[in-house]
Amino acid sequence: MKFIFLVLFSIIVNLSAKDIIIKADKYYNIKIPNNWIKIPKNKLIELENNIFRTSGIVSVYNYGYQTTEKHWFEYPYVLIMVSDKGKVNEKRLKNYKKIKSSMNDAINIVNSKEKDYISNISFGETLYESENHILWSKMNIDTKEYGKVQAISAIKLTEYGFIQFNGYSLEKDMFKYEPIFKRMIYNIKLKEKNRYKSKKDYLIKNQL
Repeated sequence: MKFIFLVLFSIIVNLSAKDIIIKADKYYNIKIPNNWIKIPKNKLIELENNIFRTSGIVSVYNYGYQTTEKHWFEYPYVLIMVSDKGKVNEKRLKNYKKIKSSMNDAINIVNSKEKDYISNISFGETLYESENHILWSKMNIDTKEYGKVQAISAIKLTEYGFIQFNGYSLEKDMFKYEPIFKRMIYNIKLKEKNRYKSKKDYLIKNQL
């Protein structure tokens, strides 16, 4: 089932001129290729309800985009979650053992409830990119309905919370879509006052 990835990820290069800009909030924007289609809000709400019924996890996705209108949440697609509920401690994202432990807990929930639909869930390496304040994660999963599927997640820290970007694709197509997902992520633009400030950033600013 497609929302399985969302349960597991709910733990906590310039684009061309043809790209559209999502003015998602007062302090940031995200570029999405203009041939991608916006997923209606009511469909995102249905998805959020499915996640809650399956796992008890509350997820709120502000935006979703995909390449076709044939079926909603047809691969490939992306989902964007925005939180402004407080600055995240950068050190927490560097503690990979705790992150992996939380992911394993999520896997156990999914395995117990969705064993007829999925198998062989595995996480790739989790990396924190200090320069851009982004936590990267990858996941692989075998589904009875779609075969092998992959997901890439990026949590970009802001001064007041984070922006979580999840990109989903069939495994055989990920070589085409991973560069697109990464360009979208790297082109998230924040106003200066909303950019994440680490202790190192403060030190550099004070030395100027």
